[in-house]
Amino acid sequence: GWKLSSLWVIILLLIFAAGLWQEKEAIEANKAGKVLLIVNVVLVALSIYFFKDGVQVFYLATALLLSLTLSLLLFLILKETNEEKKGYLKYLLVLVAAAEVAGSSYRVVNNKSGLDAQVLKEEIYYNDATQELLAQVEDETDFYRVDKQYTSTAYCDSLYQRYKGTASYIGGVGDNDYTQKLYNYLGLPVLEHVQRGTDQNTIINALCNVKYVMTKNQRLNTYGLEYRSGKDGITLYESKYTLPFGYVYDTYMTESDFLEYNYVDRRNLMMERCILGDEAGELLPEGIKEDAFYRDFSEKWKAYQAETTLEGKEIHFAPIQEGEVAILKLTTSAQEDAWAEAYYMQGNVMLGKVDVRLVKGKSSRYMEFMLAGTDRIPVSAVTSKPYEIASVELYVIPQEVYFAQLPEWIEERSQGSFQMSHFEEEQIEGTAVLSQDSIMVFTIPYDENWSAWADGKKQRLLQANVGFMGLALSEGSHEIILKYR
Repeated sequence: GWKLSSLWVIILLLIFAAGLWQEKEAIEANKAGKVLLIVNVVLVALSIYFFKDGVQVFYLATALLLSLTLSLLLFLILKETNEEKKGYLKYLLVLVAAAEVAGSSYRVVNNKSGLDAQVLKEEIYYNDATQELLAQVEDETDFYRVDKQYTSTAYCDSLYQRYKGTASYIGGVGDNDYTQKLYNYLGLPVLEHVQRGTDQNTIINALCNVKYVMTKNQRLNTYGLEYRSGKDGITLYESKYTLPFGYVYDTYMTESDFLEYNYVDRRNLMMERCILGDEAGELLPEGIKEDAFYRDFSEKWKAYQAETTLEGKEIHFAPIQEGEVAILKLTTSAQEDAWAEAYYMQGNVMLGKVDVRLVKGKSSRYMEFMLAGTDRIPVSAVTSKPYEIASVELYVIPQEVYFAQLPEWIEERSQGSFQMSHFEEEQIEGTAVLSQDSIMVFTIPYDENWSAWADGKKQRLLQANVGFMGLALSEGSHEIILKYR
């Protein structure tokens, strides 16, 4: 409703403009009518094109009917020479416009799940248990993320929940080129300006400083998560394996070398070494070395490949067992970019779901899940054009094998990590004690408006790990300040 609620404003502006034209006799009424007709046709076409996927057909049809009615009345007013009849038509025009305003206002303001008295009383919608559970783990002296795997009402939950929880990033954050780049490099679902979280991936959550997970469903990935609290169907977990706000590397790899590996190898690789631009090596202290060699993780999975059967757009396989990690390589062929959803099913029971991005042409992505009992995955896309699952590969790996190095990686990256002493939205302060020259990566999306000081001297911030901020530091103790201007 909100997308179409301002159509009447456009029409009234047209009325005002046409009135000025007529008063000044700049053009004849016939010409004004033709201009109005052309503008209205363009308006209708644009409305259908831009809003067809986000608005129910009833509301779209109603809004367009009102638009055409308003335009017809305006056209009759412009053509009418009898002043008395013209006056009646103007009154009718005002009534139709008022009806449209009332309908749109009700749809946008009243007929929605907001923070009204009932919501506050019953603790539903935006006033669910989200904030109460987050308050139990809130720490003003530290920075961390919460992976909220549900929506209280809509994807803009954070706007109504003090920016303390959202299932996706929309708008300005989604338009950050560096964040988009990181998502694309790691094979995460992103479409236009919407980014739908980290796919509940254990490694990516650790790299993104995700300390807590909130869910209403079964957890797709259970490794390292410990129950913390729960209320009204919402469960809060704490992760044993997460990196601090600022973590360190003593080796790096260029983006060009990084892109030689598949999505899952890239995720694991980022735990071992920092990813920098191809020219960044010239800006680093001598103690930080480039290391392009890497063990190909997916090579050792071949011993764990499982049989699958593809039936249309459904993937069937033997049930996943407790203590196993399933890695599904899904290759699709589509005629346009689109959202899709993959459903983790045990028989006819849905255990969970995850977003899938269909890219125009042929593309592959990797899905990691640990839902015991899952035996099939149907894929459903929101697109009017044909798409198909071209091929699938499934690897079922014991968790102790797949995550064997995770504790070691966490320990290595956390040595000499940033110790926060002061946090504000526009200024962060802390210290670090390094045993060798290092690159410190801060889990803040890279932005040219941030600047850094180390020991009172301004330093150059690096674009590190594709989408984050990095700082090259020499061995020893440092006082660090980050400022946003």
